[in-house]
Amino acid sequence: MLNTNKLCDISFIYHPADLRFVRRIDARMTAKDVDCQVSEAELGKTDEGKNKLKADILRSHLVAIVLSPQSAASQTCGELIQYAVSSGKRLVTLIVDENIEVDVHPAIAENPYIFFRQQDALEDGIQKLLELAVANQHIRLHTELLVYASRWHQNKRADSLLLPPTRVHQARQWLADGANRLPKPSPLQVEYIHASRRQKPAAKRSLSVYQMLAVAVLIGIAVVVGSLQNAVANRPTATVAAAAESVQTQAPALGLTTAATASSAVALADIAASVADAITQMAQTDTPSTAAPPLAAPAEAASPDATQVFASAVQTGDPPLLLAAEQALEAGDVDLALVLALALDDLDQAYRILSRAAALNPPVLPGAMAGTALNASGEGLLIASRGGAVLQNSDTQEIIAAFEDSRIARMNPSGSHFAVHSENSIAVYDAVTGSEQAAWTVDMNDIQDLALAPTGDHVLISVRSGELWHLRPDSGAAQPLPASGLGPAWMTRFAADGSLFMTLHAESAALWETATASPRQSYALGLTPDFPFSERFRMAFSPAGDKLYFLAQLDNDLASLTVLSLNDSSVKRQAFVDVQHGELTANGEHLLLALSDHSIQIIDTASGEVLPRLIGHQAAIRKLHYQEQHSRLLSASDDNRLILWDVEAAAIDRQYVHPNGVLDFSPSQDGRRILSRDRAGAYRLWQVESRPELLKRIQSTFSPRGLTCAERRQYNVPPLCEQPRWLER
Repeated sequence: MLNTNKLCDISFIYHPADLRFVRRIDARMTAKDVDCQVSEAELGKTDEGKNKLKADILRSHLVAIVLSPQSAASQTCGELIQYAVSSGKRLVTLIVDENIEVDVHPAIAENPYIFFRQQDALEDGIQKLLELAVANQHIRLHTELLVYASRWHQNKRADSLLLPPTRVHQARQWLADGANRLPKPSPLQVEYIHASRRQKPAAKRSLSVYQMLAVAVLIGIAVVVGSLQNAVANRPTATVAAAAESVQTQAPALGLTTAATASSAVALADIAASVADAITQMAQTDTPSTAAPPLAAPAEAASPDATQVFASAVQTGDPPLLLAAEQALEAGDVDLALVLALALDDLDQAYRILSRAAALNPPVLPGAMAGTALNASGEGLLIASRGGAVLQNSDTQEIIAAFEDSRIARMNPSGSHFAVHSENSIAVYDAVTGSEQAAWTVDMNDIQDLALAPTGDHVLISVRSGELWHLRPDSGAAQPLPASGLGPAWMTRFAADGSLFMTLHAESAALWETATASPRQSYALGLTPDFPFSERFRMAFSPAGDKLYFLAQLDNDLASLTVLSLNDSSVKRQAFVDVQHGELTANGEHLLLALSDHSIQIIDTASGEVLPRLIGHQAAIRKLHYQEQHSRLLSASDDNRLILWDVEAAAIDRQYVHPNGVLDFSPSQDGRRILSRDRAGAYRLWQVESRPELLKRIQSTFSPRGLTCAERRQYNVPPLCEQPRWLER
């Protein structure tokens, strides 16, 4: 078992041939009050010794890799380096000999290094190592949580080793605060914190009343309550919601409804059991305590000599300089907020203050309305308005192409093409150059919507009378689809390769072959004709086009996800409770849920893996978008904020404040630009700046001043001025 009483500043990964050098560094650092861990008797010769070295790595705030020809060729050293990397530890390499003839671990090149060769000045290297050894509040808590999580994992994840409920709030705040922090939380730390949050309270409450009442209200069937309780009792705890087992059936009905109207008895039991399971978990979950005492081990207290500085900082709250910067920002003193933020040692905290203090507030796009969108690169902006549509350069506002008599303009999902409906025609244009790619003659005045394929060569038209029309590249006129009896199409989705498309109607979803415009299959939805499809229904194709995903948000904060295999017609259903808003990613691989407490959950639809919850919004969430390739999520809320999240860190990266609630947005594929729409109908185009870009703009735009002597003394920012106070002006 790990001993949490011996946290240290530095541990070493080295070869026995370098022991003399390690002893020398240890002595110099100890003389400067830096606590080093050197395990001379445990050099990885046995499994027990190797485990001892790994334990030392976990307990240290910084891991120093001693690089020499011997350590570079050592399998044990390589294994220990990889262990440190996978644990999310801070690393520094001490180079004693650079004549290495083998490939070194990639982490050596990716992290700081210090030369300690014979020709190098020892004291210079010691000073650099001292600077790296300074562990701030985030780093120290990272180490402690890693030790506790590892001990929990090694002991078969015993509930007794989870964090006490009174200390979970602080750990969750550590996980959520800041953006792009280093070191990042490891997957084990994230899992440990969320397991601690979900642990059952000491005093077990009766749940049968919760189950019976909630199931009766949501599903309206009391006859299955007994079986639900048995199912719940035998199921392991899950996060947010429960997933029903895969249901193998050849029936075309999707059963996207409450259990009372499901077409299959099996589906009825599965959906009902899922809902009851989720309700049970909610009943067992306590609201996190607002108290945040210093973090201590669940079973044993941390050593005062190892953490007394950190504990002191936690008890007094955030550093005075950070608090002063935030207070200046809230008071509207941007000049002082910038100066104080630039003086912060913690770059993550500084960046967060700087991005808020120097936040851009882009002007409203005049006259923009539905259809306004960015192209794939974000360099082109399609602006739809009552007077027509224009394609312009998003940086220079130069007009690339104009369409004065346009009635409807729509960008395709990939941002490569857009379609424009004019008086007697529909044309498709390249979203970069604005050049015409195809055109069709149409005579329709009651078009409800049009959808453009990802490839840009097919257009679907839905008219209010219920007719569907297909525009194909090999025909100059619209062709009607054989969709009699289906009614108007509320929604249309193309597969990623454009070979299939799905139309959503009041009572069914129809699957079509794009090339021939012929129907392939129709699926009964089991929803009422007055269901608000545009607001509460989502559908998506898998990347290979072999699966369909349907998400319906039902009454009473209940949501249902159905995954349909087109190969064998098998169906997998999942039910979720406490859902205020839901989205599917374009490829259906992730489910995005905004819960009633305004937090956000991301769920892998294939594996059921639940990513760390995102906490930060203070009002209802209106839209979610997951940029999987960047591991970032965008969320729009009635709290007037558009938030960009770092999903891996479960933290806010950037936020863009609007004068009204934010209803909609669309990002460019590279994530550098975001187009937003607020409740007043105003569109704004936001630039997502990198840290160097932000600092460069601050220096050129604000020209921040330096701190005065009085301010340096007030906030204890070195170097302090030597002159007497009465000389200051």
